[in-house]
Amino acid sequence: MAELTLPTCTRCRKTKKKCDRGLPGCAPCVAAGVDCSFTDPSSSRVVTRKYVSRLHDRCQELEKNLQTLQRSATVEADVDTGFDIDPQLTPLYVTTGSSIVYLGPGNAASLGTFFSTNLSSHTWETRAAGKGSGHQRLRDTSGVREEGLGSNIIEQSLIWDLIRSHFLPVVNRLCPVIDPQQLKLDVKTDRLPHSCQLFVVSAAAIAAAHQARSHSRLNVASIALRQWADRLLPRVLQDHNDNSLQALALLILYEVVDPSRKQIWRLLGFAGRMITRLRWHLPCDEEPNLMHTESLDTGTSGHRYPASWRRRLLKVIYRWERSVCRTLRRDALLPSMNACFPTLVEGSAHALFQEQMLDEILRNSRGRACPVTPDLVHFINNNLGDGESDGPLLLTLAPVAHHACEACVEYAHQWTPEICKAAMLQLDMMFEAYRRGEIISHWISTVEVFTAASAFLATATQLSRTGYGLSAEWYRGVLNACTMLAAFSEVWPDGKAFRDTFHTLSEQWLSQTWQT
Repeated sequence: MAELTLPTCTRCRKTKKKCDRGLPGCAPCVAAGVDCSFTDPSSSRVVTRKYVSRLHDRCQELEKNLQTLQRSATVEADVDTGFDIDPQLTPLYVTTGSSIVYLGPGNAASLGTFFSTNLSSHTWETRAAGKGSGHQRLRDTSGVREEGLGSNIIEQSLIWDLIRSHFLPVVNRLCPVIDPQQLKLDVKTDRLPHSCQLFVVSAAAIAAAHQARSHSRLNVASIALRQWADRLLPRVLQDHNDNSLQALALLILYEVVDPSRKQIWRLLGFAGRMITRLRWHLPCDEEPNLMHTESLDTGTSGHRYPASWRRRLLKVIYRWERSVCRTLRRDALLPSMNACFPTLVEGSAHALFQEQMLDEILRNSRGRACPVTPDLVHFINNNLGDGESDGPLLLTLAPVAHHACEACVEYAHQWTPEICKAAMLQLDMMFEAYRRGEIISHWISTVEVFTAASAFLATATQLSRTGYGLSAEWYRGVLNACTMLAAFSEVWPDGKAFRDTFHTLSEQWLSQTWQT
């Protein structure tokens, strides 16, 4: 704050003494025991220096508070790179520029707002931090106390209740990321080993973030629990064992549920490098000198998870990687899974491998006059059938179907009806999941709905021009997409851009189809 420049006081001017213009009074006036005052030249009013001193002190206090808020607004919790794993594995962590989607606010500066607006109306008295014996009223029924941000502000009963009533029966059922026996709920969390603490705290944070969509008072609990997990993470990562990767999987799931921290890309990079370091991608008979156990006992030092659980968790992480890459419009974060993770080529992950291969083929055809290359035609002929599992591949192919030059027009006519059916099926499946309350990630689901709905509008328009009759299911699909995008935008504010864009496109499509 700039130094104050005040006029000479009235007494010093009359006595012709040197006035030092100090606050709350100049030295001659203080020595004489009289109030120091001066005449304001702009208003011709008499102003005491005591009054100016009080204003000055108040301004300094406000300026310090403002600087504190500005500093906290720039602080984002991050994974400490000092605990990164081997640097020779860093090529697996490939970034291709900033995300085209801003994942929303989420920093320490918003915490004060949460405390004042998101807690329920019930009150209780607590000692104000730094206020001696003073008391103040806080509104709270979420188990969050005001003593400070950390493990001591979360009630143990809240942690157990979040896991038992929501994480295990809802989140982990829809997205099985951890075995229930790994969550030790019979001992206070702060008395558990660090890895067990991190599992419990992360699971509770995920449940709080997921429930906060309908119970905003849990926003504070999810933030505090996630910050608690940040403090536990470095020690768990230092172990470089299977527990480390399990912990990363839980933190990735938190980002899938709540993207406000904008850490999912970095965490997926850590997980990819750790998968390779821990040799999870190899079959059991190719893992020399490794310890194996038949249980997920997190108390055993240096143990390995059962091979079946490692494959299951690896598929979950890979599925997230595919979803995030599609959502953020980025190239693959992990390398070709067919080459690096041969144990996962078969089974439920096969469609994801095919999708990644198709992405690579389309990426290699960028810049060509005709994107329908012989490699693309060969891939489609060998991998596309009549099954419902072909839906993601067909939606990936949708941009190519809009290109219809003389060389590939027959392929466009062949693929367009199939893409339209796949888009309609995808919208129906997502609307059913939305109706049942089984949407884990609103921000990923927003982009998936928008992608499928946009592909549907484009292909339906082309089909209507070639004589295809419009059906009631088409209109229902468009309305369901509008409903989901509107609902998701209430949870993820940045989804409003997708909602408004599709609303405009659907209105144009409906007006054109009704006219025809």
